[in-house]
Amino acid sequence: MEKPQSECSEIGHTNQGGFPEDIDMTKILKILKRYKEAKKNKENDKKIKLLYAVEPFLNEKRRDKVNHCVKFLTFAELAKDLKDI
Repeated sequence: MEKPQSECSEIGHTNQGGFPEDIDMTKILKILKRYKEAKKNKENDKKIKLLYAVEPFLNEKRRDKVNHCVKFLTFAELAKDLKDI
């Protein structure tokens, strides 16, 4: 069960915005920006282009997995960037 915000503030676990004190909003904004960039860059990624190119030649079971692979590759690229933050 969550504590009411006023109770958490009295203990010192949240900042004025209601977020936990250990969350830095600038870091969150950087993460969101890099996520958007990673999604945009997937159009230029050779690995993703290859997956989409062979997709019509795959059987139905494997064709369904192409989007999962694209999402994974996008996330992997984002994860490399996040280690710097």
